[in-house]
Amino acid sequence: MNFKIRKLSKKDHQRVFEIYCHCRQSPLFLTETAGSVEEFLKLLEDEKCYVVESYGIVEGFISVYPPQSFVHHLYVSENSQGKGFGKALVNFAGNKFDNPLSLKCERINTKALDFYEKTGWKFFSEGSDFSGSGYILLTLNLE
Repeated sequence: MNFKIRKLSKKDHQRVFEIYCHCRQSPLFLTETAGSVEEFLKLLEDEKCYVVESYGIVEGFISVYPPQSFVHHLYVSENSQGKGFGKALVNFAGNKFDNPLSLKCERINTKALDFYEKTGWKFFSEGSDFSGSGYILLTLNLE
């Protein structure tokens, strides 16, 4: 597979927003989705964001809040899922930031939970947010 991972650039903003919106159209996402590129970029303000690009097309992205090594966003375009892009982004972040990485996934998002289990993430804790939807906290240590 021919791909590279690099920092998010301004030219990527629209494509990354489209991937984010398309992935979050699923009923598996109970929290509100940003309604514009500008609103979405505000979500990334304190985060480090990287894209995976194949043949010049951004296929997915990851954003990490460095002080906690917390993965806030990890999305791969629908047509590119299952091709190793998500795993490559996770491995990249795991090597770039302090281990262990952590993330929160909505309990009903079984597709994402299956991906996390296959890529080595471990159950850490669980809870409910203000709306009452359940989530699972996961951790990944690549060392």
